[in-house]
Amino acid sequence: MPRSATGPTERRAAGFTLVELLVVVVIAGVLTGLVALRAFRDAPAARMERALDRVEVGLAEACDAALFAGAPMGLRLSPAGVDAWRYLDAAWVPLPPDRGPARVEFEPGWSVSIEVAGRPVSTAPQGPQVVCSGVEPPVPFAIRLRDGPEVVERRWPAESPG
Repeated sequence: MPRSATGPTERRAAGFTLVELLVVVVIAGVLTGLVALRAFRDAPAARMERALDRVEVGLAEACDAALFAGAPMGLRLSPAGVDAWRYLDAAWVPLPPDRGPARVEFEPGWSVSIEVAGRPVSTAPQGPQVVCSGVEPPVPFAIRLRDGPEVVERRWPAESPG
């Protein structure tokens, strides 16, 4: 047994302790999780889901604004994105960017389609395709985004499970 100035020392067996192994496993798990989250966040379907989440928030804001203003509000869907409109003086007018729901931009290359009451609707209209009166919810509609083989669809009102 080797001796030191402070007294006898014991020689450790070669290898790793359980604590050292657990630390390495935890670090590897955290790094793997971070890489997986980053990969999922950047996936085309995830980006389209986030865009549709913003459309859903914009619709809720438009319906609230219609209720408070006492005038219909609408959303117009185009290949470039979604913008808000207001019915004013017997005509639909687009809202300025600083008023009403924020404009939602779609990525170039996404194909966009909309169905209102089960019928396809043009994505190049002169006014909104979805209207909130503030008193009644909008007519049921669906927005479908496609990026190559990835397709994401959102329906309003949301379909209940079962």
